[in-house]
Amino acid sequence: MYVDVTEGDREYTVAAINYEKPDMKIIKTDAQTGAPIPGTVLSIKSVTGSYSTSITTGTDGSATLSAIPAGVYVVREESVPEPYIVSNTEQTVALRPGKTSEVTFVDYEKPGLEIVKKNIANGEPIEGVTYRIEQIDGSFSTSATTDSAGRIFLDCLLYTSPS
Repeated sequence: MYVDVTEGDREYTVAAINYEKPDMKIIKTDAQTGAPIPGTVLSIKSVTGSYSTSITTGTDGSATLSAIPAGVYVVREESVPEPYIVSNTEQTVALRPGKTSEVTFVDYEKPGLEIVKKNIANGEPIEGVTYRIEQIDGSFSTSATTDSAGRIFLDCLLYTSPS
């Protein structure tokens, strides 16, 4: 700041207002239940400056960056814990001095396949029935047998994110 005081003995008062640096709170939840998702790694990069970092959500599914420069940021999911799927979404957020901005990400669990085999006459489960499960393009194939509840559940299916 520059003030010209060449007018003799006049007195000048200069006021400079300092604002607190803003905070950013990132919240990560399960899309279906709303439960917090800890262990998610996110990258934060300034669009208007040089600030860049990464952060991991804690047990409450949140992470806070405190006193970072005001400006515009892109927040992106980098990795999520099992059994969740990285949504590959990013969000842009503007941080204003002295304010806390919240960014919320929601993710879905990897899809699974459940097969239940029951007797049509009485609805009782049928144990020991073997099924072959194949992806249409042949990239996945497995066999599985129903348990005592007549159930097969595959949670290891490959997920291809829609383009």
